[in-house]
Amino acid sequence: MVRTILLPTDMVALLAELKKQTKGEWMFPSPEKEGDPRNPTAVYHRFQLILERSHCKKVRFHDLRHTFATMALENGMDIKRFQPMIGHISSETTLNIYSYITDTMQQQAAVRINRESDGTNAEMPEPPLPKTSHSPKTPQKRFLSRISPR
Repeated sequence: MVRTILLPTDMVALLAELKKQTKGEWMFPSPEKEGDPRNPTAVYHRFQLILERSHCKKVRFHDLRHTFATMALENGMDIKRFQPMIGHISSETTLNIYSYITDTMQQQAAVRINRESDGTNAEMPEPPLPKTSHSPKTPQKRFLSRISPR
């Protein structure tokens, strides 16, 4: 399955430059076997090494997906445009998974309206902590906090 996504201009330029340096059809080709993509396990280990050298917490690749999703929704991307980007069949699936964000967005909109209408300085609600299956004992502020420096 091929998924087309929109990327910022800077990212497109960076990837275009990287592509010039690679041979074959793969953006990240195998250094061992020409014509094959890079081994996912090797990519994972390299990713973990980069995190360690950058003094960042360990995360899974899938956590990056949730970080992107959280940031996209928090920055106002609507569900119908977001849903195909993330690869969900329906917006219902997206809403079920990320409803904690959209609920908070509704609360934040209400606070903004309240602030504008009567000039109050009502407190802006923060999204609740996401539930993670691999570290239930460690609370996280948001997925984004999991990839920032320790």
